[in-house]
Parts: sequence; structure tokens; C-alpha cells
Amino acid sequence: MELLLLHTGKAYLPELRAYRRAFEPHFDVRTATMGQLHGRSHPGRILWFFMGFHPGRYEAEMVVHDYRSLSVGAYSGLKDVLKRRLHAKPDLRVFANEVIEREMGFRDDVPSCLLDMGVHLDLIPERRTGQTFEYDFCYAGDISRERGAEAWLREFVKRANGRRLALAGNADHRLWTRYRDAPEFEFLGRLSLEDTYDLMSRSETGICYLPNRRPYVFQTPVKVLEYAALGLKVVVNETASNIQTLRKFGIEGLVMPDFEFPTREAVEQLADHCAFDADPIGWSRVIERSMVIDRLLGIVQGSRPVGEREGESFDPGVSG
Repeated sequence: MELLLLHTGKAYLPELRAYRRAFEPHFDVRTATMGQLHGRSHPGRILWFFMGFHPGRYEAEMVVHDYRSLSVGAYSGLKDVLKRRLHAKPDLRVFANEVIEREMGFRDDVPSCLLDMGVHLDLIPERRTGQTFEYDFCYAGDISRERGAEAWLREFVKRANGRRLALAGNADHRLWTRYRDAPEFEFLGRLSLEDTYDLMSRSETGICYLPNRRPYVFQTPVKVLEYAALGLKVVVNETASNIQTLRKFGIEGLVMPDFEFPTREAVEQLADHCAFDADPIGWSRVIERSMVIDRLLGIVQGSRPVGEREGESFDPGVSG
């Protein structure tokens, strides 16, 4: 049976690679953007939506709504209320964690499961304690005013003391213009998943600075998991989601108030994670614990073969 992983094409979704690898032994998996999905009727297929705002009903063998995070930007709470009221009922809902499930607040009989964020362990290069690093710090993610980047970039310049920070991700034009020539920073733009992991492996310390507000306080900061799995030292700001993730997974991180940066001495005393056991946060284990594949197979069990149904042909044109 064909399983289509459908997304907007705008969000950074490292999950796509993990999902494909996990689902391919059981389904014919393809990825596509919403613009490539023509029509509402797709008999004999599983439609898996990474949920933005997708109102309307789709007919398929099975429809899955995957909520990786809550809405961002202005009126984010109102956006989630509209999603709750206007999204059609799927056959299964998937949530990154129980907090996001609770905040979305669906009150119906649709089954759900929890599938948190994970790490691509097969992409992790070897790392050794005491090795020489190209960068003192790395940051991977959007470099935007929405995420408070203006505050921590300014603070880093004040406290850099000769240290360098590599930045991987889309940067607001105004911030990039202001800091692009600063010797403390190297703006690398948005990198592939493989290149992002390579950057982390060449950095001593990973930083994860998030605003202490909705939706960031509700979602697992995957970069914290990736930094630990790759053996980096970890620095975070005092945000609920950062602190909870450190505690939940036994990660030793330096927690800084607001968007303040640590001194050189504080980082030198911080332990790295070269001995960290990353197996439990690898994508394969995370997906296995979610039982989502059993849910998919259970719901479609007894379906007729695709060839027995007639429906419009669909080629997403994306090899993923």
C-alpha cells in the first residue's frame, strides 16, 4: 500500500528521512508537498499530513494528522483553536509529546499516539574527547527575531572573547546584514541534514536558545538531543522545554538566564557527551516505542489490494 508523507515544503522536517526508513519495510513510501496532491479522493492510499492548516476532508484508505509542534508567530493560540475546530477528523492523530496533545485539546474518539523527536544515529561521525575543533560554538535553527536571536547575538558579541560561533539556518535579513561581517560569527545558511551533523561534529559546544513562551515551551528541542548524541557540550537558556529535556534524557547542560552567554571558564568546566548513550533517542527506537507502525497496520488490516480500487493516478514526483 502506498503511504504519502505530505508537507508544505517550507518547514525543516528531519523526520521525513526517519519515517521513510521506518515505514518502507511495510509500505510503498513517497514524499510530496501539498501543492503536488491533486484532488481529495485517494482510495487505496495512506495520507500522512504534517499538520499546518489543512482544512477539508480527504478520502483515503487512512488519513493521519501529525502535529510536530504548535503554531508559531502572532496569534499562535488562536491558530490552534481554528485548527481544532476546522480540521476534519482523521483516522489517527500523532503528537510529538503529551503536552502538544493536551494543548491541541481535541475532544473526539479519534485514536492517537505519541511520537517524539529523535536523532539520526547513522549520520553521526566519530568524536573523541580532547579533539581540536573548528568552532567554539554552533547553533542550528532559524536565526530570527521570533526566536529571540537578536538578543543572544548581541550578548555573544559582548562576551565572545575571541570565540567563534557557526550559525546554520535561515537568518532574518536585518540580523544577517548587521552581523555578517562580525568576526565572531560565520553564517552558513540552511544546511542539509548531513552537513548540519558534520558542522556539529566540528564544534565544541552546541547552543539552544529558545523564547520562554508558546509554542517553544511545549516542544522537544531536538537540537539539544542532537548535540548530546554527537558528544558536544550543551548550553541552553532558561526555558522550560530546554530544562525538561535535559532532565528527561540525563543530559548535562549549562543553563543560562535569559539569553546570556557563558564565560570561557564556565564552558571549559562543562563536561562533553562523548560517553552519552544515544541509542534510546535514535529515531528507530523512538518510532518503535510509539507503536505507530502497529497502529497503521491495524487500521488498514483487511483492506483490499490497491489494484482492486479505481482512483486517479498520482505521482508526487519526489523521491525524498
